Amino acid sequence: MSDGADFVISIHTVHARRILSGEKTVELRRRVARLRPGTRLWIYETLPVAAVTGYATVVRCDRDAPEELWRRYSDAIGVGRDAFFSYLDGCVEAVAIILTAATSFSPAATAADLRRGRDGFRAPRVTAELSTGQVDMLLALAERAERPEQKEGPRRRECKILRGVI
Repeated sequence: MSDGADFVISIHTVHARRILSGEKTVELRRRVARLRPGTRLWIYETLPVAAVTGYATVVRCDRDAPEELWRRYSDAIGVGRDAFFSYLDGCVEAVAIILTAATSFSPAATAADLRRGRDGFRAPRVTAELSTGQVDMLLALAERAERPEQKEGPRRRECKILRGVI
């Protein structure tokens, strides 16, 4: 359960998959909203997936110089030194979002699914706070995905096809 507000974060597929598998426990950002410990961070995979595929819980956010973040978290970031410093080129300060309890679900909640929700949805450029209606919809989709005995319907097949493309 979330102790803070729910946020959604846009992450490239390769990094999102590493987070959801538990291989990557630190997400880097040049800037980010103030995320409190306990915040449930829903993971929106960018195109071509364009869907929320899971969530993780924020342990803390660490703001510091890129060199210090690399020293502390290089083993949990999921990218090499060159990619790290290339991404943060020109930053005096960056943010390491330390995550735990990553959970994936399928079928994913597509942007179209979320737009049909009561409050609409736009994929965030970085992070965005979710409304209660959006969180309720995501929780319902995640709960439904946790029941493997469910018959495969058209939505589930559609997501499997989409995942097979990437």
